[in-house]
Amino acid sequence: MTPAELWCEYAVDPLGIDVPEPRFGWTLDSSRRGEVQSAYRILVATHNSLQEGEIYDARLEVPGWDAPGFGAEGWSDARQVETPAGTLFSQLMPPMKVIETRHPERLTNPRAGVYVFDFGQLFGGWIRIRLQGAAGTRVLIKHSSRLRPDGTIDDDAYPGPHESDTCVLRGDPGGETYEPRFTFHPVHYVRPDGSLSDWAPELPGSDREHDAAQAGN
Repeated sequence: MTPAELWCEYAVDPLGIDVPEPRFGWTLDSSRRGEVQSAYRILVATHNSLQEGEIYDARLEVPGWDAPGFGAEGWSDARQVETPAGTLFSQLMPPMKVIETRHPERLTNPRAGVYVFDFGQLFGGWIRIRLQGAAGTRVLIKHSSRLRPDGTIDDDAYPGPHESDTCVLRGDPGGETYEPRFTFHPVHYVRPDGSLSDWAPELPGSDREHDAAQAGN
């Protein structure tokens, strides 16, 4: 069973919402007759932006909150709200979803302490990376479509926080996997920054595009 057609405030892939308590929904795809969903989990970033990326603090995760027997004392009850006004109509374009998963073609070390993934092609998407480090370690993942002559990422193309994601580690001794859920980037070259004891560069990036027929190459 997999969720599909995710929406927020009755919009699919909205660039932003202006309500303090948004409503979510989805449909379920299953090959088994009569299969139903008994629980779900919603992950929320501490900050997200289409251009400035996502900041995700893994220390705020609450283990087991979506499983039977969890003690939810102090949690607020769900509230009934009014049905939104307006006319509900179908989306007129294919949904955004992962079309292809790519792996880095090479890893370079242009200078001491700097590592750059080269995915071999520019695409709109994000990366998934395995990280290991102390709790509270901030890992900045910078994306760019081009390099400088010395082999480092060209920050001038996307200055400051633009086209970057930040993950704050929970400090899992066995490592943890991070991928953003609320943004996407121009992925060709990727540079992770942070005081890590270990990381896995072989994990893939995901090409996120409209589910429409491809024209050209």
